[in-house]
Amino acid sequence: MNFPNKELIQATIFSNCLCNSPYYDLNKLQTDRLNNLVENSRKLSPFYKKKFSYLPDRNVRLEEIPVSTKTELMEHFNSWITNRSLNLSEIKKYLSNISNIGKPIFDKYLLMESSGSSGTPGIFLHDLKAVETYHALEASRRANSSLINQFLGHLYFREKLVYIGALNRHYAGIASILYSKKCYPPLKSIIKEVSIYSSKSKLAQTLNNFNPTVMATYPSTAISLAEDQMQGILKFHPREIWLGGETLGLNQKNYIQSVFSAKVFNSYGSSEFPPIAWECDFGRLHLNSDWVILEAVDEAYKKVPDGTFSHTSLLTNLCNFIQPTIRYELGDQICFDRLPCLCGNHLPTIKIMGRSSECLTFKNLLGQKLVVPMIELNTLLEESGFLNFYISQDRKLNIKVAFKNPNNIRYRDKIINILREHLLKKQIYSTEISVDAIPHSINKKGSGKLRMI
Repeated sequence: MNFPNKELIQATIFSNCLCNSPYYDLNKLQTDRLNNLVENSRKLSPFYKKKFSYLPDRNVRLEEIPVSTKTELMEHFNSWITNRSLNLSEIKKYLSNISNIGKPIFDKYLLMESSGSSGTPGIFLHDLKAVETYHALEASRRANSSLINQFLGHLYFREKLVYIGALNRHYAGIASILYSKKCYPPLKSIIKEVSIYSSKSKLAQTLNNFNPTVMATYPSTAISLAEDQMQGILKFHPREIWLGGETLGLNQKNYIQSVFSAKVFNSYGSSEFPPIAWECDFGRLHLNSDWVILEAVDEAYKKVPDGTFSHTSLLTNLCNFIQPTIRYELGDQICFDRLPCLCGNHLPTIKIMGRSSECLTFKNLLGQKLVVPMIELNTLLEESGFLNFYISQDRKLNIKVAFKNPNNIRYRDKIINILREHLLKKQIYSTEISVDAIPHSINKKGSGKLRMI
């Protein structure tokens, strides 16, 4: 296939024009696509055939559909997916080989995985038509892209992008990048991926030599790099900085923007649907609601009023048919904005709460603040065979790893050594690390990645 898919981008641009019209019937489009998804899922997925047995044959209303959780779906994985020739053990074997990151299994489905720190690791297959849709959304709905640049693939021909993230697992970011490079070889020379585990000196050298015009990473990593920029360690000057994976506060955004003299854009995505929302020029996160349905709900899964933060959120992916994700509990606390956006786009806008808790804050010997993304510690422990854990940090900046399975406590020394060795590389020396069973004080219904206690 050619990448980017210009026909799909063109169709998405047309959709963008409709989204800018007050006469655009988004609800009808969502309803039509939802019913098509439900019909297909009932026909090809034994899990959904049973779960949706009581639903009407047509004109299904969203609120009639039962909620699904990651734990439930993973327990019924083989009956969940719509291709009966695939099975979980085969997919896990494929995932275990990091050289397969970004390579579609059977040349049909791109694999992405989510962290297992919340209790159940998520494995998500995306059919390639869905992946093309994600890429078209990324290419055509970037905040400051002109229509001609959107059509040509703004990034792919004009920019040099560096992606700084976790590269050794099938996470959405790196999987999408490596897949794109395989589909469109010219991208290899203008997109560079760098591990967040790189030493400070190696990271600085790589960035200075590559001299990217666009940097994509986590907010906490961008803050750390901004501090290096202030100290003169970094010499590059990106035009844009794309951030995601953690909550981006306004003060953080302004600081990063000021230090790098670059435009900073936030994004919101997940392994279940990578491009959920993208920030416009007015700082609002617009949902790609023509392809994804996001619900802000209370503990009983009832809709909360606009302007009110939810207890949790439900996601429906309208374009992926191999592994249908329908009213799936995503877990993020979100809030729909009441007022329309001044940018003129009529797609709804949201605020995200709590994802900043997916970072740890430390101090080095000089008393300087250091921020470490939770994904770093999650990945370290998961690669060592540990799952089903929570990490908390107290006011003294000490951290505790708490396991659902008390048997893991016997590996206390190993776990502490893994984390301490990583923190020492970042010049974090005084933090105490403890390992225990999950305390009752931790709310087990949340994301599970971090709890401040």
